[in-house]
Amino acid sequence: MTIEIITPKNTRPRAEDWKPGQMRERTLASRENFLHTQRERLLKLRAALADSVASVAQVWRESPSECSPCTQHPADGGSDACDRYFALGLISHEQNALSQIDEALWRIEHGTYGICELSGKPIPRARLEAIPFARFRVEQQTLVERERRAIHAGRRSVEAFA
Repeated sequence: MTIEIITPKNTRPRAEDWKPGQMRERTLASRENFLHTQRERLLKLRAALADSVASVAQVWRESPSECSPCTQHPADGGSDACDRYFALGLISHEQNALSQIDEALWRIEHGTYGICELSGKPIPRARLEAIPFARFRVEQQTLVERERRAIHAGRRSVEAFA
């Protein structure tokens, strides 16, 4: 006489109910699906940023230069210079984001996506969903940012004495 165990349809199977290898196959399929989703998100984000960079660059190229005869008052020239400085900063920031996205796409293709570059530990899925181009775990990102601030503060203090 055999006893059949009936489980509700909405419960997850227990690990002991799986045959050897089934759990690994399911985990690999889930990872592949996650990587495909992340790749699509990164490509969409990249396209949006590339469009943004192109439109800012177009506006920047079409705006009158500081030497333009259209600028009749010195205050207008200052406003134009400020607008150009802002546009260049925006383009620089978005170019940096584009390079981070390209690096994340490279990591997906080479099998290192989701691995912290400093600790070698897996980056939590929730972090990758929030920041699909994340390179570090939160702990290591904190250390990197602290180091950048220290370097920037050191540079500022040296420049103040120069």
